[in-house]
Amino acid sequence: VLTSVQVVDATSLGNTDLDGIYGITITPDGSQLIATSRQAKTVTVFAIDANTGQLTLSQTLRNDVEGVTSLHVPSNPIVTPDGTVVMVPSDNGFDSLFFDRDPSTGLLTVGQPNENFGWIDHGVISEDGRFIFLAAGDATTRVLERNQTTGDFAQIDAASTGPDSPTRLALSADQRSLYFLSQYSDVLGRFSLDPQSGSLTLEQTLTHIFDVELLDQPIGLGVSPDGANVYVATENSPTIHTFDVHQGIRPAIAHQLALADGETASNI
Repeated sequence: VLTSVQVVDATSLGNTDLDGIYGITITPDGSQLIATSRQAKTVTVFAIDANTGQLTLSQTLRNDVEGVTSLHVPSNPIVTPDGTVVMVPSDNGFDSLFFDRDPSTGLLTVGQPNENFGWIDHGVISEDGRFIFLAAGDATTRVLERNQTTGDFAQIDAASTGPDSPTRLALSADQRSLYFLSQYSDVLGRFSLDPQSGSLTLEQTLTHIFDVELLDQPIGLGVSPDGANVYVATENSPTIHTFDVHQGIRPAIAHQLALADGETASNI
């Protein structure tokens, strides 16, 4: 049973630093919530009370303040499993940002130099923190690798997704498959992933009408912990698709859940 215990907004904060809030993530140790806001051009850090779960503002980073630059259209923040780096990808062709994080205090400071990876809508990080995968607007999935000596990330590959730009990514639990959606091309795809090198090989794409009916503007993507199923929520249909994953053959079985009138894939 869910019970509302707190609302953080402009009134409670006393400012507009959450205007245009776009993405949130929880740090691996569960001690903080990090939010990005596009209109305010901010990264806001909240401490999470271990007993109540409620949030307390601990830090706000603003564009063009204290060395922070290019924080124009931030996407969902990504935190390394060891909690020492926070990456903030950027959409609309602006530079992506990296912040160093002190795991003991949670304080963020400007990290490695900004870098332009294109129009980045979403990203995920490997379980070991070695690779970051970015959904780029030039029909590629960018692969970044972390230098084990310096801790910095650098691009090592840009794997083509065919003619379709990815908008959402999800890793399988065994770290051997990377799934992607292309919301505006109505596509679900799968890369095989080498967990040692981070290299991606495009194995399959399924498209609306030609392969799967009602795969119309897919926006939500999830993979079961055992890797046996992939779930896709579509906005225009609106439906939730369940795909069976078969090792060695094309995952051709799809089940559909139609939503009731008035429901959409984004509000269920």
